[in-house]
Amino acid sequence: MARVKGFRRNVGAGLVLLVALGTPACAGRSRVSDAPTGTIAVLATHSKWQDGSYLESGGLDYPTDIYVVDVVRRRVRNLTRDERSEFCWSWVRRGRGIVFASVPNDRMKPGPATIDVVTANGRRRRRLVSSEGVLCPTLSPDGRRISFVVERGRQRGLYVTRIDGTHKKRLTRSLESPRATWSPDGKQILFLREFRRVRGSDIYVINADGTGLRRLTRTKRDREQPAWSPDGQNIAFIRSVGLWSLLFTMRRDGTNVKRLMRTTASASSPTSISNGRVAWQVNRNRERWWAADASGATAPRPLPLPTRRAEPPLPPLYERPDETACPRARRQLRSRLP
Repeated sequence: MARVKGFRRNVGAGLVLLVALGTPACAGRSRVSDAPTGTIAVLATHSKWQDGSYLESGGLDYPTDIYVVDVVRRRVRNLTRDERSEFCWSWVRRGRGIVFASVPNDRMKPGPATIDVVTANGRRRRRLVSSEGVLCPTLSPDGRRISFVVERGRQRGLYVTRIDGTHKKRLTRSLESPRATWSPDGKQILFLREFRRVRGSDIYVINADGTGLRRLTRTKRDREQPAWSPDGQNIAFIRSVGLWSLLFTMRRDGTNVKRLMRTTASASSPTSISNGRVAWQVNRNRERWWAADASGATAPRPLPLPTRRAEPPLPPLYERPDETACPRARRQLRSRLP
């Protein structure tokens, strides 16, 4: 186990570990209460390939590992040790382990994506799912189940399984975006269905038991994973129309659609930071956070300078500080609203 004496430290041969000790709540998609006391998890990227050569730019899947950091003792433990590329990870209930997805790195023999669970001490690892394409597990609010999407082949669709890999249930059989979002009460799942012929997608919702599939939008122009409000009564989403990015809110049943913002810049990461406020990122030369009333009563306004950048860097593949991923960041954003 290596000791950490700063925010950046070489650990072993050719590994650079970035440790956000000041913001443990944003280490992955974990709720603060799920992490063991005094412990955070960090995704680290190797600075060198296994043959000793340095990582080149322009790659897709770099070798990474997931580490657990004992903040008090300032020690680091490698949980994965597999040279694969890990992403989409969360603490499981009571900090007993971490669930994550991984794919072979760019220099490995091509193979399937997997979803695994590893114990917090790294001694036991269990494979839950293996499939072609991209897998991204999303933990339910109670921490007992995960949802994931299979992108390719006859098995494509949205699935739910228990955290131990049992009771896997297929909810849909269409092409869905890689990531789905649980409602705050854990009863419904929100997702984007893709339509390849028109290169668009619409928002759907389904009960966690596979019943009640409902289409909420019909424009085939929605993008970015939609976000629930903390009370589960409203949904925020982004739509593309030509060069415009448009931010909307609607009720959970798809009614009462309201446009809050439009911009020619690239907008992303819609986030409900309270029942009455919505925040999102706008990338025009640099990333900045904006916010507005969910009712549309006031004009959008940029957040104060400390919150305009998404810092610390968020983990790869669709990560953002939302209600289920990063409550502390959500509270910080809300406290700086004008």
